Amino acid sequence: MIISLDQNVISLLLENSPQVNPTWAKIKSSLIAGSSTGKIVCPIPYETAWESMPQSDYRYQQTKKLQTDLSLGFSFKSYVRLLGEELLALVRPNVNLSSFETGNWHGLCEHLRSAKDEFISVRKKVLKQMSAVPTNYANRELTLAELENLVHKQDSFDLYKNLERLKKSQALQPIRLETADICDFLRHNHISHDEIERLKQLVLQHKYKAIPIHFFYNRLVAQFEFDLLHGGRREEAGDMYDLPRAATALWGAQIYVCDAEMAEICNRAKISKLRTKPTIVISAKCPELFLQHLESLLR
Repeated sequence: MIISLDQNVISLLLENSPQVNPTWAKIKSSLIAGSSTGKIVCPIPYETAWESMPQSDYRYQQTKKLQTDLSLGFSFKSYVRLLGEELLALVRPNVNLSSFETGNWHGLCEHLRSAKDEFISVRKKVLKQMSAVPTNYANRELTLAELENLVHKQDSFDLYKNLERLKKSQALQPIRLETADICDFLRHNHISHDEIERLKQLVLQHKYKAIPIHFFYNRLVAQFEFDLLHGGRREEAGDMYDLPRAATALWGAQIYVCDAEMAEICNRAKISKLRTKPTIVISAKCPELFLQHLESLLR
């Protein structure tokens, strides 16, 4: 059983406090027992390693140890890498499309741990920039389906435009954050002019939109924006970790345990209806439900 644990869930497990909920102590024991017998593996989400950096040294080491022990030596690949590999596989044979890679903790994050204060400063700067951007209510009259279609169109056009710039060795001009990362991934993997041209045509044929992990991500983005336009909260810095981590879990895990808000977004986005065997999404506010699944698995 592959289980993805949100960063805040790992923190709850570490607390093991009756004041929080004693069920988490049983969950932790079940996870450790399940991983020791090979029945459960909790690969490290790429975003969890990054999001853990602001913690105190003690808390960071505890988070790292528990997540590493439960991972059995595996990590989820980053969302951008997973999407980049799926995209490259459209025009190149024998691309490794596994959702996982070996490794107990991402070396980049460990290397940057000494720059924790700088990381926190950058995070605050991003939050300030996001807060300064006014909410655009121009799309408020759109239905959720129409808004999702618009997100896909904007996303595909942004990639198409920058693929052309990549082919001409021009500076990228991305509007969406992941577009720059995907183009960098393709460049790093020595994509040829012919492959770029074929990818451009496939983008026009909606093949980019149809990549499952990308489809999940855009549906979550559309749901979040729809909620915002109808009284929901504004985007926060943490969302840059939560949305790709959720999309990765919905694609690569059988159980995804996350905070209540993300669980509700996944529920409203109805992603479970898109798959024959959907990922079970469990809110951190429902530890008893999570424990039931674990105990059933370990019987």
